[in-house]
Amino acid sequence: MLWGRVSQNRGLDQLPEGAPQWKLVHPARQRETMLFLRCQVCVQSAKGVTTVQRPGRPGVLFLETAGPGLGQPIRTAQPPVCVEHAHEAAQRCRHLVRNGHVALLATRFHLHGVIGTPYTWAPTGVRALPGSDDPLPYGDSRLRWFLASQLVRELTEYQVVNLADLVPAA
Repeated sequence: MLWGRVSQNRGLDQLPEGAPQWKLVHPARQRETMLFLRCQVCVQSAKGVTTVQRPGRPGVLFLETAGPGLGQPIRTAQPPVCVEHAHEAAQRCRHLVRNGHVALLATRFHLHGVIGTPYTWAPTGVRALPGSDDPLPYGDSRLRWFLASQLVRELTEYQVVNLADLVPAA
């Protein structure tokens, strides 16, 4: 598997700089925020969030499209957010605004796979195949000919929370 490449500006701390472009997905920024559990807005750690009701159970906050499937494992390519930027992310992401959102405080989550473009070898050389938004899990043999653009995590233990009840990491 290869990762799609797009240039980006990095600051002296080697973290990505600049404001998020909400309607575009930057492969490197998305991968980094998902891999290291950093806020999709400020790129700082998104770990250690708790709620007023359960202060001893820290987790990572994810915003997900509202809909069926809550209570089951959820696969998401949406990077986590810190408490300080949760409202902004919910209001500025067109997909979440259009379809509604739910805030999930996850305590168990693992890397699942990637979303991207499959390729194949053809008589004229390498050829792109039609892609889909369905993630390809790690370990799948099709990853050999795959250009990844988004990292996917599976949330297996989480609770639906109200953004007003969240407490930032100490």
